[in-house]
Amino acid sequence: MRLILFLLLLTALATADTRVLIVYDSVDGHTEKVANWIADGVRSQPETTLRFLRVEEASHEDLIWADAILVGSPVYNAGLTPKIGTFMAEWPFDDNPLQNRVGAAFVSSRGASAGSENALFDILKTMLLFRMLLVGGEDWRSGFGVTYVLDGANEKTLGFTEAQSRNLGVRACRLALCTMEMRNR
Repeated sequence: MRLILFLLLLTALATADTRVLIVYDSVDGHTEKVANWIADGVRSQPETTLRFLRVEEASHEDLIWADAILVGSPVYNAGLTPKIGTFMAEWPFDDNPLQNRVGAAFVSSRGASAGSENALFDILKTMLLFRMLLVGGEDWRSGFGVTYVLDGANEKTLGFTEAQSRNLGVRACRLALCTMEMRNR
């Protein structure tokens, strides 16, 4: 009996694409660069459908459609941009429509101590309030998500950010696939 149920679950999962939403704000192109790297990781996964949207293009319908939601923002005054903050403050709350969806965060910052973890936590705390399941990177350097740190005007970055970004996209897809049954999808 367990084998039959397991096979039915595998069949159901195999016929449904994993739906991933990447929503970001980007002023100087840095957060968009990270979003594109994450999207590369998502696209590397089989049977995955991606919606890649700037924050002003995203809607409640996009959120409800997604199995995994990845949100990115530049760091502004140790926090999120107003567009991302407003977008997340207006997420649908009634009946927990985002419950058990996978969530992840990414930010870009012009300094190592300019508030990037605060911005990541702002995104992650909102996702927790919506009862989402959070995923971070593959190791301790990206445990809360991806941070793209620039060295001021030099445009010099840490070399592992691109790989961490792609990996976050892969991890979000894989966890979303595992949790589809929890949402009866």
